[in-house]
Order: sequence, then structure tokens, then C-alpha cells
Amino acid sequence: MILGLAAVVLREPVTPRLLIVMLIGAIGVALVTKVGTGFGSSGNDVLGIFLLLSAVLCCAFYTVFSRKVSEATDPW
Repeated sequence: MILGLAAVVLREPVTPRLLIVMLIGAIGVALVTKVGTGFGSSGNDVLGIFLLLSAVLCCAFYTVFSRKVSEATDPW
């Protein structure tokens, strides 16, 4: 989410190498969380997943916008 927001808001370049690294990371997360088993069989609560994704989205917004603000603001 941070990569997408940084590309849109900060106009950061998204290189093919960066996309490959992000894809490898996403595959690793999918393997660890066993995302292919589905919602019903693994006991995952859809509301809990929604809340977790919302928290990650808030973190992505905070990361991107704090970088944008820090470029324009003097730390003192």
C-alpha cells in the first residue's frame, strides 16, 4: 500500500526491480498466512481482516504524508 500511495502522491518511480521485490514479499506473506485455504476453513473472521487491512492503510497514509510534510517543514 505504501508503494502505491508513494507512486501516486509523491510521484516516486516504480521500477520493474521494485515490483519484483514487492511481488516476492506478497508471495511470502501469502505462504505464511495460508491465504489459499479460504475464509471458512481457517477460522478467519472477515471483520478482523477488514480491520487489519484498514490499519495497514492508515499506516501507509501516515508514512507517505509524513514524508511529504517532512520535506516541506523545518524540523525545528
